[in-house]
Amino acid sequence: MPISVRWSRTLILLVILVIVSASPLVLSAQQDTGVTATVSANIASLQSGPGLDFPSVGTATSGQQFPVLGRAHGSNRVWYEVRLPAGGTAWLSERIVLINPSPDGLPWLGDNLAKTPLVMDCGKYPPLLFVGAFAQVISDQGVVLYSEAGLGKPGVGGVASKGYVQILNGPFCTAFSPSRYQIQWRVVNQAGVIGYMLESMPNGQDPFVKLTTDVSSPDFPAVATPAPTEDASTSSGVSNARPENLTDADIQTVKDIFAAVQNQKYSQADVTYLLQQFVNSHNAASLAWIVRHIPIYNGRDGVWYSFDMFQDYSLMNFRINSDLDIKPVDTTIGILFGRYATENDILSVMGCG
Repeated sequence: MPISVRWSRTLILLVILVIVSASPLVLSAQQDTGVTATVSANIASLQSGPGLDFPSVGTATSGQQFPVLGRAHGSNRVWYEVRLPAGGTAWLSERIVLINPSPDGLPWLGDNLAKTPLVMDCGKYPPLLFVGAFAQVISDQGVVLYSEAGLGKPGVGGVASKGYVQILNGPFCTAFSPSRYQIQWRVVNQAGVIGYMLESMPNGQDPFVKLTTDVSSPDFPAVATPAPTEDASTSSGVSNARPENLTDADIQTVKDIFAAVQNQKYSQADVTYLLQQFVNSHNAASLAWIVRHIPIYNGRDGVWYSFDMFQDYSLMNFRINSDLDIKPVDTTIGILFGRYATENDILSVMGCG
C-alpha cells in the first residue's frame, strides 16, 4: 500500500476519533458515588442519554434501585446516569426517581455544565394557573402537596376542599407520552406548608383548583422566592421582577387571549388589536414580561411553552434590545401563530440565549 494512502487513512481515523471524543452525546461517569436512585413511578423508561429524545434501552419498575454515577440537564429537567445490574449504564429522569442521599455532590456531565434548559413543553392544554396567583381547591378530596415535582414523590401535607394556596413557582410539566402530560405547581398553603401540587388530572381534565380573588398575600405566611425566579436583574440589566401596577387580572387577560388563539376564536388581526390595546394601556415592558414568565401557546407546534421555569438568570444573556422588547406585539403574534421554526428561534427573538 502506498505511504500516501496509509497516511490519508490514518489522518481520517484521527479526525473521526477527535469528533467522537468531542461529541456532547458521549456522557458517562465511571465510578459509583454512593448515591442511589429508587424508581418512584410504576414504570420508568431507561434512556440511552439524558433526555426523551434519546432511544429507550429498557424499563424499570417502582422500587428498583440503581447506583447513580452522575447527572446532566436534558429534556427540560435533570437526568441521572445509573449503572444497570447486567452492566452498562442508562439515564433516568428526576421526575420518576427518589435520590438518596442528596444529589448535590454528584458530578455534572456534558459539554456545557452550566447550561439550564430554557423551554418547558406543557402539552396541548393550557396551564390553569400562573406564578403569583391564588387558587382555591375545588376537588372534594382536596389536594396533596408533594416534596418534589414528578411521580411517586413523598407527601409533605395537603389542602382540604375549599382551602386556598398561593402559587410560588412553575409550571412543572412532566410528559408521559406525546399526548399525556402532568402539570404541577410549587405552592404554599395557609398553614405555611410548601409543596408541589397537581392542578388537574393529566391533560387538563377534571381541575382540582380554580383561580380566585378571595384571598391575598397577607392571608399566607411570607416565603422566600426560589432561586430560579428571584426578582433580580440579569447581568444585562433586564429585571425579572413583575412590572409595577401589573395585576393578576392583567395577566389573566393576556392569558385568555393566548387560549383564544388555540381555540381559534380570534383572527390574527383580532389578536394584534387586543395586544396593542394592552400595550397602550400598560406598556411594552409589561407584555414582554408576561411572555417571558407566563405559559404561551406556540402555534407552530400546537403546544404550550413555559420559558420561565428552569431558567438560571445568572447564566443567561438577555439582550435588552431584543425583538420582544422593541416589538412586543409583533413578536408575541409570531409565537402564537407559528412564525418561528424552532425553540431557538423563539428564544432568540425573546433575547434569551
